[in-house]
Amino acid sequence: MPTEIVLRKRASTRVGEIGLFCDVEVWEDDFAAVKNDSDVKAVLSQPRSLKQHKFAWALATKVADACDFLDTKEDAMNYMLIEARHARFIYDQRQNISYTVPKPTN
Repeated sequence: MPTEIVLRKRASTRVGEIGLFCDVEVWEDDFAAVKNDSDVKAVLSQPRSLKQHKFAWALATKVADACDFLDTKEDAMNYMLIEARHARFIYDQRQNISYTVPKPTN
């Protein structure tokens, strides 16, 4: 299951090493799910406002913990985006149904 976490590029405790490290406790559980010495696929980007990005994901984590109907923080983020009307509202005329898709936050 893909997840979105924030890592910091910094020098390691070993001489000459540089790496990406999880310095924010909000993402420690997601980062801990990655096994040591395993290959992973990463898509790296640097958000315009990292402070707001961290706040939004911390808020999504708190909302997911507080609400019984939300299982994960990704579900909570999608729920918050839809409730804030930061979403596309799509109507399918063939099936006569409408659904909501949250817009990306990058």
